Amino acid sequence: MSDETTLEEQAPAFQVVSGNPTDEEVAVLAAVLAAVRRGRGRPRTPVDSAIAGGWRSHWHLVRHQMMQGHGAWRSTARR
Repeated sequence: MSDETTLEEQAPAFQVVSGNPTDEEVAVLAAVLAAVRRGRGRPRTPVDSAIAGGWRSHWHLVRHQMMQGHGAWRSTARR
């Protein structure tokens, strides 16, 4: 006997206990549950280096931190 389980042997991911969902609604639910089960994978690491090259490094050099509070808009002028 094989260690692999067939689709018939696996427990169902969900069961409809009330209502009368359409085939499309059941398909959407199955797709969402499959995506949740799959997970997000490895998160990307941001490129945060001033020597990255191109326009990406340009914005690291010219942008300033946003100020909060009364009259903060005045501090956003170029220095």
